[in-house]
Amino acid sequence: GVDKGQLKFDYRLGIAGSVFTTGVALNIDTKNDASRFNENFDKKFGFDERNGVTVRTYSKEFSTRYHEMLKNQVARQMRASIKMVGDFWLTCWVDAGQPDLTKLLAYQLSKEEKAIEEAEKKSWLQRVFDVRKEGDN
Repeated sequence: GVDKGQLKFDYRLGIAGSVFTTGVALNIDTKNDASRFNENFDKKFGFDERNGVTVRTYSKEFSTRYHEMLKNQVARQMRASIKMVGDFWLTCWVDAGQPDLTKLLAYQLSKEEKAIEEAEKKSWLQRVFDVRKEGDN
């Protein structure tokens, strides 16, 4: 079982709280059975199963409304980030004297360079995803 101290939500609230305290799964029609429905909690969060673990997620309705309240801020920030990276690369190219980059299209990595690149990719993925080695069960 799960100790209530491990939960990241108030176990007394809403449908999730009812399921936690009773141990019985619920599928509730909120229009007809509002007794366990907590509007503040249950409209904001949902629960999904990922890799065999049930995780709390923001509901689709909450996420959509939040996105609308931010007036597309996330999309604007993503576009601004893309532009900033492009500006950075263009500035570097101009500062380097605008070299002809078409010669790079035919460049082939040596075996040593390929091995170094593979090691870098593997190291980066392990750091980003904190992947453990096969024997570390």
